[in-house]
Amino acid sequence: MKIAIFGAGKLGLRITEALVEGDYDITLVDTNEDKLFQIGQQYDVLTFIGDAKSVDVLKQLNIKTYDFLLSCTSSDDTNIICASCAKVLGCKKVVARVTEPEHMNQMGFICQHFNIDAVVNPDMLITSEIYRYLIEKYSITNGVYTNKRITMVEFEADKEPQIIGEDMKAFRMRHPEMLIVGISRHGKLLIPHGNDVIQSGDTLFLLGASDLMVEFTGKLFLKHKKVQKAQKVMIVGGGRTGYYLAKKLSDFGAFVKIIENNKKRCHYLTNNLHNVIVLHGNGTDINLLLSENLAGMDAFVTCTGFDEENLLLALTAKNHGVEDVISKIS
Repeated sequence: MKIAIFGAGKLGLRITEALVEGDYDITLVDTNEDKLFQIGQQYDVLTFIGDAKSVDVLKQLNIKTYDFLLSCTSSDDTNIICASCAKVLGCKKVVARVTEPEHMNQMGFICQHFNIDAVVNPDMLITSEIYRYLIEKYSITNGVYTNKRITMVEFEADKEPQIIGEDMKAFRMRHPEMLIVGISRHGKLLIPHGNDVIQSGDTLFLLGASDLMVEFTGKLFLKHKKVQKAQKVMIVGGGRTGYYLAKKLSDFGAFVKIIENNKKRCHYLTNNLHNVIVLHGNGTDINLLLSENLAGMDAFVTCTGFDEENLLLALTAKNHGVEDVISKIS
């Protein structure tokens, strides 16, 4: 399979690292010659200097011979144009990295009319993970997929400690009415065999008759049910992750405060978020955090652009008794 990746930033490099060990012919395209040289010395990939918006670059690559293109530069507009042009020139599948809320609000229209197969939004994915931890961490399933009489359920193995260490045969003897059809482990999906063992941290995909699966998940939910307390959340950093998270939490009904040190960004957040308190200030100012009732928060999320700040602020929140503390590390 031939794959073209436009943009050698964090996302482009991570994807390259993930794919380089597989049976793929990878071409990495960027305008930064020095960065491409370093990557070319480290990984077995083809590097190409060029602008993602240039049709000539796509033609020079002979993009119609590629099975897959991912455009993940820092510009949404560039990614949309690159993916759309590649599709017109014959690339089989194209994906664009899109992060801005204005684009996400009309993503269906953009994909349809620009002929883009899919979009990825890392900030939205991060938000979903944080939201799931804060709001849905006591639920047994985060997905139930039903087709009339057959249902597939997804749940975390740690919810049932007695199955940790069991192989597929032992699990089937314990639950003969269901089958483990997949295991998500360390970000990879595994198709289990008879001797594979369930490990702590695994997410299991179970398949069975709908009525039995509903009964199974119902029992687990009652067993682990706990009152959800993440009703007051403070977010430091009003970037895209902070924006998406505040919106999602606010829609859920949580009381949300965002602290952002860029005044212009504060105006944007105020105009685009409802039922969210936006404070203009330095999130590293402990006096400010204390005056805004840090100790009274159920959750504290740090998503500034600096890893060190995020970690130190998280430690501060923990020291003041906040139960759920999350830091974004990039």
